[in-house]
Amino acid sequence: WVEADVMTTSDRAIVCSHNFDLERETDSFGYVHQSSLKDIKTAYTGVNKDYSGAYRIPELKTILQKVPNHIGINIEVKSSSLYDLRTARALVFLKKYLKGRPVIISSFNPLVLAYLQVFIRAAPTGFLLESKKYFWITNWLHPDYLHLRGDMVTDSIVNLCKKRNMKINAWTVNHKNSIKLLFNKQVVGVVTDMEGVI
Repeated sequence: WVEADVMTTSDRAIVCSHNFDLERETDSFGYVHQSSLKDIKTAYTGVNKDYSGAYRIPELKTILQKVPNHIGINIEVKSSSLYDLRTARALVFLKKYLKGRPVIISSFNPLVLAYLQVFIRAAPTGFLLESKKYFWITNWLHPDYLHLRGDMVTDSIVNLCKKRNMKINAWTVNHKNSIKLLFNKQVVGVVTDMEGVI
């Protein structure tokens, strides 16, 4: 599996970016959601990470076309506010590229997931949580997956998720022993930045 963080440009193209602000990790300036796809395509990534080579910011459509269908993709939808549904709306038009492959659509924004549960019913959803105080949202959202920070996975959370038929993916865990511990707790997936950690 691979994870793709996505957001929408000002002209409704879905691009893969973790950050809204371009200057954090590219040689460009401004915000992704306020820039056109044409402007995004001129930016080089990795300028602050000592990468050996710089890359362009890809469109999600290109990723879905190029990544083989046997590789699952977790699409994390970013939103600039609670009511920002632009990327969720744009994702509906890529439904045909999601068919025939393992996919999870995840977000910290419950309204994004509720929208996608209606309009992309075939794709399972994952609710991202970084605080237990928002766990109550699962009572009305009913996601297929709960995506928790690795340190939030406790036996009580695991048992509650089993009762509610929710699977758990943990993020972002970069230590081999911690990953083994999470799999022993029956977490189904772990997001990591490390290559060859397992």
